[in-house]
Amino acid sequence: MYWRGTIRRIVGAYDWGFGAHSGYRHFRKGSFENCVLKVGCIGIWYPTNGLVVHHDGTWTDSLTGADA
Repeated sequence: MYWRGTIRRIVGAYDWGFGAHSGYRHFRKGSFENCVLKVGCIGIWYPTNGLVVHHDGTWTDSLTGADA
């Protein structure tokens, strides 16, 4: 399994209805390749993780592709 790097990244404050910069968002998508010597690459995975935090302390998170 080889880490090929970050494909997409979103980081920064946003307006959550209580004024500018009342929320914060962090999202990242990466790429892993599963390559076998003399056979080639047999799979590519794109796991993602995200976190959204609101001004009142509530938050949501997401995670995909980690079990592949």
